[in-house]
Amino acid sequence: MSVGIGVFHGHVDDVTRRALGPLEFVRNQYFVEGRDAAVWLAVHGHTHVAGVHRVHLRDGSRVMSRFGARGTVEVGEGKGWFVNPGSVDGARRGEELACFAVLDTDARLVTFGYASCDHRASEERARRAGYRPGLFVRGRLRVRRWMRSWSSRTRGG
Repeated sequence: MSVGIGVFHGHVDDVTRRALGPLEFVRNQYFVEGRDAAVWLAVHGHTHVAGVHRVHLRDGSRVMSRFGARGTVEVGEGKGWFVNPGSVDGARRGEELACFAVLDTDARLVTFGYASCDHRASEERARRAGYRPGLFVRGRLRVRRWMRSWSSRTRGG
C-alpha cells in the first residue's frame, strides 16, 4: 500500500521552512491535499525532531495532534498523517544516537529506532564531500528566516 505517501523536506512548498507548530502542519496539510488527494501520510524532515503528527477536524476546525517518537506508533485510518523520522545526526540532541523510522504501510505502523553513531566523524565526512553550506549561505538563510518571522509577526499571522 505504498500509494498515498508523500515526501518533502520541511514544508511542502519551501525547503527552508520547517513544520514545528500546529499552524505549519495545518498549512502543509492544505498543500498536500491540493497536490494529491490520495496522499494519506507525508514523510518530512528538516527539524531533526522525530515524531508523528496528525491534522484532523475537531468542532469544524483543523487541529494538530502529536504522538510519540519512541517504540511503535499506529497511524490510524484517514488522512493528514505526518512522520518525521528524526536524524541520523544526534548532535542537535546532544546524543551520540542516530534516529530513524520504519514505516509499515500495510499495518499503518511507524516504529522508531535509535543506533549509536559518531556524529563528529559524520559531519567531517559531509563537510569534506561538500554537503555543508558555507558561512555566506548559512547567514543568508538565517536572515531569510528572520525576515519571514518578522513579517509574519508584524502582520499578526
